[in-house]
Amino acid sequence: MSNHQDAIVEKRKKLKIVFYTDDYLPAVDGTVNYIVSARKELERRGHRVYIFTAGNRETQKITKKDRRVIVFKGISFTKYPQYTIAAQPQFASTIKRINPDIIHMHTPFVMGVFATMAKKVTGAPLIGTFHTMVFSDEVLSHYLSKNKFVRRVAKSIIIRYLRYTYSKCDLVLTPSDYTRRELEKIGIKRIQTLHTGTINRIHKKLSMNASREKLGQSKSKHIMLYLGRVSHEKNIEVIIRAAKALDKNGFDIVIAGSGPAEKSLKEMAAAKGASNVMFVGFIPKKQLCSYYSSADVFCNPSMFETLGQTTIEAMAEGVPVLVPKHSAQEEFTLRGNCGETFNVKSTKDLIDKAVKIVNNRNRYSPASVARKYSVTESTDILLDAYYRMLSEDDNLDPDKKHVIRLF
Repeated sequence: MSNHQDAIVEKRKKLKIVFYTDDYLPAVDGTVNYIVSARKELERRGHRVYIFTAGNRETQKITKKDRRVIVFKGISFTKYPQYTIAAQPQFASTIKRINPDIIHMHTPFVMGVFATMAKKVTGAPLIGTFHTMVFSDEVLSHYLSKNKFVRRVAKSIIIRYLRYTYSKCDLVLTPSDYTRRELEKIGIKRIQTLHTGTINRIHKKLSMNASREKLGQSKSKHIMLYLGRVSHEKNIEVIIRAAKALDKNGFDIVIAGSGPAEKSLKEMAAAKGASNVMFVGFIPKKQLCSYYSSADVFCNPSMFETLGQTTIEAMAEGVPVLVPKHSAQEEFTLRGNCGETFNVKSTKDLIDKAVKIVNNRNRYSPASVARKYSVTESTDILLDAYYRMLSEDDNLDPDKKHVIRLF
């Protein structure tokens, strides 16, 4: 059989895939949402997906009946994200028993180390997805130190560690071109963009008035919505600084979600007399559609995102988005007429663009852009990456073995 025929047969093979992640349920964030969505779609197509993760009793309880989720009990060292340090007893025998075709590393820390060890033990290709900007100044400033020297040293150490860990990967995937460029700047190689889509389908948008009535919101005001983790690196302060001026332009602001910055942001809003800012806490999944449908504009001011999953969810519900210039989220607006970008250092620019959106609401078509980030298309491309790693066609250009179709 020729090499080309070997590759075709390989593409028909149902794969055994192992995901390694430090971050898993009950945590709710972009990484976990993608892992859950990708696994479900891969298994729907007949592949077998195992998840090796660190977790606490809650994680073990949630996954108790799922034999393909192996939870190693450990010690939590951050609450946001909810990473856990854990050992893996009988590591070699466990991974050998599964005998995976593909090893996929979703976090570069403790479980990432075990992923690189699994590659050595099994000889399976190792793919790493970079989900979180762990070396960003926003993260280091809020979670490590305000001291510039300390941050500079820590950033240097983290970058060296990331460069070393991802050098063990046969392919590195990033959710956006912006993130790919940032990783290339720090010396990580063999990178391709694969948008980590989690949208299963575009919902029929609920009536705005019906949603607001259900949520007890004003029908006469414009609503700017932020939905996601309420943490300092998300830059929510930008919205609160603009709150009083937005109030004069007829806006209420809804901050939906929970996290470590919730208390300080509430205090900031109170100190500024921003009575139009409402903190509604964590939103259950069944209520998400109502919150998205109630909004005139969705604003995620974070420069920290590697993609922006809640922004995509808002677009899928037909909500125009307002996102920072020079960020991963800016790519949404470059792909179609889904909203506006603003300068995060300019309160006036945020306000002007928000007003522009509500005055031209019918001119935007965010749902058409969101369709490009579906879990179906994302999984098509992920499988293409997997099969390319398994291909033994020596006639392929070595550089093009790492080429992935983009949306």
